[in-house]
Amino acid sequence: MVKITFLPDKKNIEVNEGTTILEALEKVGMNINTPCGGKGICGKCKILVIEGITAASIEKELLSGEEIEKGFRLACQTKVFKDSIIEIPLKIRVDFNNVFSSKLKGDIHHIKKSFSIDSDLRKVFLDLEKPSLDDQRSDWERIKDGLSLKKIENILNLKVPIDILKKIPELLRKSDFKMIAIVDYGDVCIEKVTEAVKKVTDDFIISRNEVDICRCDKIIFAGCGSAAVAMKKIHLLNLYSVLRIVKKPMLGIGLGMQLMADYSTEGNISCLGILPGTAIKFKPEVNDAEFKGFKKVSYCRSSALFNGIEDNTEFYFNNSYYLPNNNLTTSTCQQDFAFCSSMENESSYAVQFHPEMSGDAGLTVLKNFFEMK
Repeated sequence: MVKITFLPDKKNIEVNEGTTILEALEKVGMNINTPCGGKGICGKCKILVIEGITAASIEKELLSGEEIEKGFRLACQTKVFKDSIIEIPLKIRVDFNNVFSSKLKGDIHHIKKSFSIDSDLRKVFLDLEKPSLDDQRSDWERIKDGLSLKKIENILNLKVPIDILKKIPELLRKSDFKMIAIVDYGDVCIEKVTEAVKKVTDDFIISRNEVDICRCDKIIFAGCGSAAVAMKKIHLLNLYSVLRIVKKPMLGIGLGMQLMADYSTEGNISCLGILPGTAIKFKPEVNDAEFKGFKKVSYCRSSALFNGIEDNTEFYFNNSYYLPNNNLTTSTCQQDFAFCSSMENESSYAVQFHPEMSGDAGLTVLKNFFEMK
């Protein structure tokens, strides 16, 4: 056991050798500011060693030479192996008893009811130039230059752990220096689609920005609910034109398939016109006529989307409207009649079922789309 004395409180505690200062502070009931959760990446938990401890290697990356010489260390990374005296600066202390102002006097109605919570974390899409004989920047320099063009601040101070740095070359080349865009026009199914995509690849963004969508390598256009409401949102977000003219492989999912067609009788609206056809209700006389559940899909011509998936495999459907079969139909599903369950035309693909809710078969469809050249 070793003894630690914390100043200016003069609190003493005995801990096992190898205990971090942060762990010792928690045991003695003293709280300090640790934005990164004690992972050694923010450099905020600076304490002053009076005697007993030398600097760890990671601290030499986050602290200046002058700070180390004065005795500053990081509480989350500094371990004690002998009796030590540590000073805890007031500016890093957190007093949970005084989180709220005393002016509130216990009246919670003074607290603002509506406020936003934001994070310092951001996901940024970068369309990077591939290395060449004329451009021999390192991958990390290439990323920093890309971030600089996005006007991200403090690029020069950006530091990356060595284990992440080692993964960058493989990740960039695996994604061919490009990304997949999941179009976010406010549809409720985007979250489930995103969860499914995460199981297949990390190389994607969720965006409603025209520039991001144009720069991406492939596009996922998913939807459920009302065609009329969805098309209104697409127009309000100025996505109508870019989705019609962008020359990138696109996969429509669920309602997304119907919105890629010419017209929908649900609200009698014109859609994107990427694929031919008019969406029709299964039973016009029934208000809530749903085609729902796992249903067999039968192939009528070959499609790269279904590589590795047997004919008559079941996929999950949830739709009241459908597109009739045409010469671009690649598979059909049976209601009281056969209707189009998938369609493709050059780089435009669409499925009426929901891959994100269809288990392994659905994930294979997504994987096949992502791997298309």
